[in-house]
Amino acid sequence: LYNKEWQSLSIHASNTRMAADPQNSELTTTTIETTGNTSMDIKNIFKMLSTITTSIIKIEGAMQDLSKTTSDLIGRLGILEQRTSDLEDGNHEARQDIIDLKAQMKELFAKIDDQENRARQNNICILGFPEGIEAHNPSHFLEKELPTLLNLPSEMHLEFERGHRSLGPKPKEGQHPRALIAKLLHFPIKEQILKAARESSPLEWNGHKIMVFQDLSRDLQDRRRQFNPVKRILIQRGIKYGLFYPATLRFTWKKTDYSFTTSDEALKTLNKLD
Repeated sequence: LYNKEWQSLSIHASNTRMAADPQNSELTTTTIETTGNTSMDIKNIFKMLSTITTSIIKIEGAMQDLSKTTSDLIGRLGILEQRTSDLEDGNHEARQDIIDLKAQMKELFAKIDDQENRARQNNICILGFPEGIEAHNPSHFLEKELPTLLNLPSEMHLEFERGHRSLGPKPKEGQHPRALIAKLLHFPIKEQILKAARESSPLEWNGHKIMVFQDLSRDLQDRRRQFNPVKRILIQRGIKYGLFYPATLRFTWKKTDYSFTTSDEALKTLNKLD
């Protein structure tokens, strides 16, 4: 029984050493051989216990270092998670700011375009007159030719504030002439000119096809041009329509009034009408 206890204690000491230094490939098992001398055996036991205690202290130190390293990693991970959360929140706020700015820009652009078109409300745009026919004086040329072309009343006096060709390089021979832009002094006279142009259409001057319409910004022209397919269908069906400022198409069908701001809505409705 005494020898079995020494053998168990020897095996425990060996395992303790291996745990204290798991990378040491030259570990040897500590054994205690009984000598029959109690005093010597006790010394050997204390020596072995001292070795075990030293190994345990080393293990505890390594565990403390590991615990500290783990705590540091957990702290750094928490910081990274917080920074990631802050970045995500900031990114969400930035996206919302971009959406708000786009909405504001769209609203401001609409206001600027409206102001531009209101500044052109007395302007008329005329296509078809040959390039240079106005002899550097568009206002005088139009005052002379428009009354005859549009069959205007003799008592109507045209007064133009200014006139010019549309901006752009002068076309080469054989190319379409630039439009004539003219600003009238009185808005009602401008409206009468446009009405006379619609009623006298098609217009022709010395063999040239002439078109007269309201001077509009390019963006508004594009918005109104989208209704061209709808207007063709309305003309084919014999339905009267009107295109109102800024870009609203209206017509009446079977005593029902319809109004549209986009061509897609108008086409869908036309397809449903009998």
